Amino acid sequence: MLKTVLCYILSFGLLFLIGFYVHEYMISSNGIQLDFSLFQIYVFHAVFSFAICTLLLVLSKRPNLFPQLGFLYLGGFLLKFLAFAIVFRRIILGESTLSVTNSISLMLPIILFLGLEVYFVAKLLRVIDTDQK
Repeated sequence: MLKTVLCYILSFGLLFLIGFYVHEYMISSNGIQLDFSLFQIYVFHAVFSFAICTLLLVLSKRPNLFPQLGFLYLGGFLLKFLAFAIVFRRIILGESTLSVTNSISLMLPIILFLGLEVYFVAKLLRVIDTDQK
């Protein structure tokens, strides 16, 4: 389990570093000014996605929770987006509308981290499914 958690740390850390710095470079090289902190958005998604994957890994070791892991992931996914909406409510529900660039910059980290999160969760659920057969 420790090896898997270290893999999660490495994967989410690399995605954070590469995603953030490439995104920041593209924004600054085009002279675009965002209305929010891109760093905070990336940190939020990296930490929350890592926490969801790690929690599901820990819960997967309990045999009575095997059938519920998919539902627990959906609950964690919903909790992540509710927390995002609460923490960044001024950006999302602000008085002014977001420009296309701001909207894309807000959605890109969500898509990146969601993709990696789903990959790890699907891999975990597949391992559990094959262990039960």
